Amino acid sequence: MMKPLFRALISCIALSAFLAPAAMAVTSSVKPVYYVPTDKSWSFSDFHGVQCGVRNVQRWYSRELFNDNARFDKVITYYGNYSSNHCLNVNMGDCIADVVNGTGIDPWTNDKYRAKLLIIGRGFQGWAGGTGDTAGHGYAVVGAESLVAQSECAGNWWCNQEVWNGTVIHELGHTFSLPHSADPNSIMGAHSDFENKHFTAGEPSTVATDPATPTKDPNWTRCEFDEQCASNRCGCNGGNTMYCLPHSGYPKYCSSGSIPNWEHCRNDSDCQSGYCAPDHRGEYACLPHTGYQYCPNTDIFIP
Repeated sequence: MMKPLFRALISCIALSAFLAPAAMAVTSSVKPVYYVPTDKSWSFSDFHGVQCGVRNVQRWYSRELFNDNARFDKVITYYGNYSSNHCLNVNMGDCIADVVNGTGIDPWTNDKYRAKLLIIGRGFQGWAGGTGDTAGHGYAVVGAESLVAQSECAGNWWCNQEVWNGTVIHELGHTFSLPHSADPNSIMGAHSDFENKHFTAGEPSTVATDPATPTKDPNWTRCEFDEQCASNRCGCNGGNTMYCLPHSGYPKYCSSGSIPNWEHCRNDSDCQSGYCAPDHRGEYACLPHTGYQYCPNTDIFIP
């Protein structure tokens, strides 16, 4: 017969096992911050240009990752406490710390909610750098001029939107621990011609281990483009809403002129308004009329 003390001890052990906390589920995301220094001003056109540029980068990552998407948060604006000259020529570390302290986004926290901080700085010109790991940590810093203010960097080889997109993709690659590559086809080797550059060798597998890269969207999730979907198929199935479709038996086409405002679209003819263009998030959607011009000066990348 089991003695009462032993029975109590076993009960305590069983209860402790039942109450033991589960392993912490870690999540992370790319958190873009548009940094406006003390000597620069904010404008809708610049901010929307940054949103559209960031969406280009997110689409590229979806194209390159086999089974995953990269999770991006919305772009936020932070009005900095330093001038662009201080950031660019005195101590960029002060400006990075300014963003961390001012927004509360800590790229090195070991909390279960982690961040890859992406700072896009007005007045940062051609500055570019990044570092991080595959545990959800890291930060990257890039200038905004080559995306939204080319007149302020004219004459520099990097002063165009193509290089800006490739640079952000490349620097974010460093936040996923990727080193530079000697492969001419790798985005980690060169920043230009980003549409025809890829992750090569083991690079996509490395990025996919990070908690900032959740699995691609399942069937019947609303979508904007094919590469978001686990099925690699985004369309309307003849209706007026774009979903991740299970297979080719579900047609991609949308009923002509059927998609309402602010829903994803592919072509003007899909929309009730007759106008499909990037919205305030940089995502293609039916907009009420052509007066809505969120990214008129931004080159849009669709895989």
